[in-house]
Amino acid sequence: MVLLGAIFFLFIPTVLLVSITSIGDVEVVSQMSETLKVLPPSAQAQIEGQSDQGRTAYALAVFLLAPVAIVVCADADQSAARYHERGRELYCLQDTAAAATHILLAAVALGLGSCWIGAFDGGQAAAVLELPSRHRPVAILPIGRPAGERGGATSREPLESVATFLG
Repeated sequence: MVLLGAIFFLFIPTVLLVSITSIGDVEVVSQMSETLKVLPPSAQAQIEGQSDQGRTAYALAVFLLAPVAIVVCADADQSAARYHERGRELYCLQDTAAAATHILLAAVALGLGSCWIGAFDGGQAAAVLELPSRHRPVAILPIGRPAGERGGATSREPLESVATFLG
């Protein structure tokens, strides 16, 4: 299992990255960029970069080269045992969202980088990880050392357009 993990998470991404960066073949970058376009729109939106080369490098770095990826799972049965249907439908997801947020904050506090990936096939992730059937993958958090300077602030909707203040 460790050998398989090393091949998938270390060897293959390294070969891909070296190939793209050292060969300089525009066609390879173009093909990788086309491959990224088959991802769901929400996953594509998470891939930063203006050029095909930038988007390809970012996707490889985030999705393939992070040394650790934490998969945060919900256990609806456990929540339902205490909170019944509301636990199964809502609280288990709130719990995983809170846990994922705390993991992201802890990573930043340790000088690491991470992001929340929610655009994936949960059934496939559960099968690959051989999770018990009661565990539902909700978020994947790749964690590693940031490659460079942090980007600038992203644009946000004005607070008044996304929140209602009472009183």
